[in-house]
Amino acid sequence: MNNQRKLKYGTIVFVLSIINVVLLAIIGIGFIFLNGFIQMILNVEFESTSDILNIVFNMLGLIVALMAVFVLFAGYKAQYSKGWNIAIVVVCGFILLSYSISSFDLFTIALYGSLLVFAILNIVDANNQESSTYKAKSATDLESKLKALNDLFDKGLISHEEYQASRQEAIRKID
Repeated sequence: MNNQRKLKYGTIVFVLSIINVVLLAIIGIGFIFLNGFIQMILNVEFESTSDILNIVFNMLGLIVALMAVFVLFAGYKAQYSKGWNIAIVVVCGFILLSYSISSFDLFTIALYGSLLVFAILNIVDANNQESSTYKAKSATDLESKLKALNDLFDKGLISHEEYQASRQEAIRKID
């Protein structure tokens, strides 16, 4: 990561990811309490029903825990990586389209909408960084090519016409 520049909105995406992880942790703990509460209210006497409830709530808790780990990892990586921002856009877009709009939960829409917007802004920033790096590399390549042509001409290894033609070709390729 030392060779990569931090993306402009990387810290914001990471902070929003941490907020998301805290909410997912609260939801996971809620599943544990909800399982105990339901079993207490139903006063389940059938062991198979109790086992099914435990399995369902344990699976829901595991899914939420895995989501939290993914969101935290993706949020951290999104500070530097265009690819992880794309992953966040896909996940947030899916969540917004499937859950948030149908339930119209404003907090969830605001959280995932913000994550979506800032991840998209990070993708734009990453594209700008790639573009400026490419332009700088192209200019350096042109400069070295022109110096090499000049050296060949100064040493008499190519004619003036060959020098001019190669020079024009190198300049044409850079545009």
